[in-house]
Amino acid sequence: MKNSNHNLRDKAYKKIYNALLVGKFKPGERIFEEDISSQLNISRTPVRQAMRKLEEQGLIDIIPYKGSKVSEINQEEAMDLLEMCELLEVYLCKKACKEATNKDIEELKSTSKSFKKAYKNENMEKMQLSNFEFHMKIAECNKNVLSYKMYKNIRSRMNLISVYTLPFSNRDRLSIEEHEDIIQAIDNSDVDKAKASASKHVQRIKKVTLEKLHRKEAFLSKI
Repeated sequence: MKNSNHNLRDKAYKKIYNALLVGKFKPGERIFEEDISSQLNISRTPVRQAMRKLEEQGLIDIIPYKGSKVSEINQEEAMDLLEMCELLEVYLCKKACKEATNKDIEELKSTSKSFKKAYKNENMEKMQLSNFEFHMKIAECNKNVLSYKMYKNIRSRMNLISVYTLPFSNRDRLSIEEHEDIIQAIDNSDVDKAKASASKHVQRIKKVTLEKLHRKEAFLSKI
């Protein structure tokens, strides 16, 4: 019975987590337990357990007597996330230059192609997922379980704010170019270029994200 409950919780967790990754739920949007339980044909208990796990990861907020909603990230929190992301991404790209296998390189190229195809087809959800998979593939190259878990948590939270970056200011087109620069650097074991490309990638994301969040918060302050 215990394993069965864990399986149902994990099923609910993956359902909600994947929806968050691809932007099906937007920051501040309510997530209703009854909707998830109905879609999965399970009770609300494992859904509630999944929600608690997502809350621990900073992806949703559970408000007593009101329910759950997708976490909203303000400018200060976004800055903290992006600074940590840059530090880890530079480190992971440096490690990938030394440890990535030919198979790793091919998988990076494959996820980059998926992102490019999604961009051409204007498939935002697929772009979100491919972008996440690309960055997590870099993290996988380095076999460091701790850095992988840290980076996954940061990247998951960043997907909540990528709604402000990918659709605006040619971020999607620039991401294609930046991904290709990173792959080329890792493939050539060029540590300096890999670190510079990773840093440039996050810096551009930071610029657009903070601009959009600033405008959003300024607008809300006038209401």
